[in-house]
Amino acid sequence: MNGDSGGPGAAIAPDLLVHGSQGNQTMLIRGTIQDRLWGKTLGALARRAVTGQLTITSGADTYQIVFDGGHVVAASAPGPTTTLLGVALAQELVDVTQVAELEMLPPEDREAALANVFPADQLLRLRRQAIAGAATRTFALLEGDFAFVPEVTLSVAAGTAMHVGGLIFHGALTYLDDDRLASALEELGTSFRSVAEGIPDLQYFGFGESELVVVRSLVEGISLHQITHLPTTERRIASAVVYTLASLGTLYCEAASAPRVARGTKDPMP
Repeated sequence: MNGDSGGPGAAIAPDLLVHGSQGNQTMLIRGTIQDRLWGKTLGALARRAVTGQLTITSGADTYQIVFDGGHVVAASAPGPTTTLLGVALAQELVDVTQVAELEMLPPEDREAALANVFPADQLLRLRRQAIAGAATRTFALLEGDFAFVPEVTLSVAAGTAMHVGGLIFHGALTYLDDDRLASALEELGTSFRSVAEGIPDLQYFGFGESELVVVRSLVEGISLHQITHLPTTERRIASAVVYTLASLGTLYCEAASAPRVARGTKDPMP
């Protein structure tokens, strides 16, 4: 979990309100979901290798994501498939009666009971799936307020650290519909190219061959026009890959040039 944490008082991004610093553990960040692309907010936190808890409030719902050195290690969100038991129930590894019995136990007794129900490797896999499910659900939000503080209230289990890149990718692909994904790319720019040929930690993003084709194409560069004219499935994959890599600062994103206007007129120059 290595990363550059920046100097005292350094802002994570120009449009995130930051007080204090990471070094003295007094950093506080506030903002709203609609301030910027949500992937860029999460990517900025990861790139600064922050440690602490992000809490998002949207209406009556609360979402929480815990970072450790820029990696996600715990998360909570409304919904049955964002908990370990909810994931296990969805996969038919337990039944409703078992879930009800386990949920009635105090937290410390529940952990011991879970260890008796699931092998250690399966328990860790379910825990990671629940964390990923809770964290990626934040991409469904259209608005909400968030705050990041160094204090952590969620329980953190060993072995749960996940790279934000994979969560951004799956959150965008799962929860951003075609219009939102297209709008996000338009906001990012008109053409995209890799900053470097090798992208750090790419093996942790969960990319398959379809996604890696896009990554390789980004070495030479891809235009927004090319992406928008791909078939639907390929377009969504390419868009989500670009969204993810741009959120992590690994792409050059060229914005459309504003037309030059002749002085004293309102018309673009020829």
